[in-house]
Amino acid sequence: MLSLQKQKGNFYLFISLTLFLLIVMPSCKRIQAMEVRTQRPAKVTITSEIKKIVIVNRSKGRVTSILEGILTGESPEKDKLLAEECLRGLEQTLAKSERFTIARHDQTLQAATGASLQFGAPLDWETVNQICTQYGADAVLALEFFDSDYSVTNLTKPEDLQGKILTNQDGTPIFYAKGTANASAGFRLYHNAKKNIAYSDYYKYTRNWTEQANTVIEAAAKIIKGNDAIKLVSYDNGVAFAKSIVPLYYWEDRSMFLSKEFDSQKAQRQALAGDWETAAITWEGAYNRLFDSKEKGEAAYNLALTYEVLGDLEKAKFWIRESYTLTGNKKALYYAEIIDGLIADQERLENQK
Repeated sequence: MLSLQKQKGNFYLFISLTLFLLIVMPSCKRIQAMEVRTQRPAKVTITSEIKKIVIVNRSKGRVTSILEGILTGESPEKDKLLAEECLRGLEQTLAKSERFTIARHDQTLQAATGASLQFGAPLDWETVNQICTQYGADAVLALEFFDSDYSVTNLTKPEDLQGKILTNQDGTPIFYAKGTANASAGFRLYHNAKKNIAYSDYYKYTRNWTEQANTVIEAAAKIIKGNDAIKLVSYDNGVAFAKSIVPLYYWEDRSMFLSKEFDSQKAQRQALAGDWETAAITWEGAYNRLFDSKEKGEAAYNLALTYEVLGDLEKAKFWIRESYTLTGNKKALYYAEIIDGLIADQERLENQK
């Protein structure tokens, strides 16, 4: 008897799910994930008078104690290699932008402080002028100090939210180990003609790696090696600073509505093939012929995407507002905020050329 009732229950559940799918699925619109190459302004605007920069490593510390190097596991040679890795990240990232012409000074200069762990006295302007004259540059970008470290933390027997020890399927406990690498650096940009420091800042970059195993020792052994971890964060530190002073292009996520309407499908194919100019014409034609407000709104949304790709942000703003007005779709409202942000960025980008 119970078995028969269970069968009936399963039958009614199947019917309910089928009816749900028949009602809901036809109304579901497919969305194509897209990526748009977008230029974003730098955090800091450097005067347009500075066009060529010489990168200088000024982080060469003075040897204060052989015992200190033994106790810390650090050596001048290791510090130099990691500082150079930081400058490699800096130089390669700056080279991706057309904002500056870059050169590298062929000598490592003495740090202003003995330990090379903080800002000290700036370079004298005679030295700055000599370097700029040697390379025909407008400014010197100096790595004033650099430091890095790596540590492994034992996360023995972590507990879940209920306070229970996390275990594998066979009941054995799970042990975690976390490796943390830090890199700290100080940068100064010396504007030779104005004899002023155009920009100065301290950057710290941190990355974590976590591994798990049946024992703490196994988990720690699986963690990235200290030298590799420090090398990665040293490079990333230079990248992070470079991104703060140059506008760069990024690939950002966008969406495109897919429709079954003939002209809209044609526009979709044109856009996916990279012919955005023709796609704009086709989508506008579809928009003008469509009667359903939802379909018109989705065509308007796709037109906003099209004009963003084409670089006409004012038209993109018009069409995304039209899309939201017709549909009230929160996706359109969110995209409208993105377009407004891009328009606001334009003035800053103009000042950073």
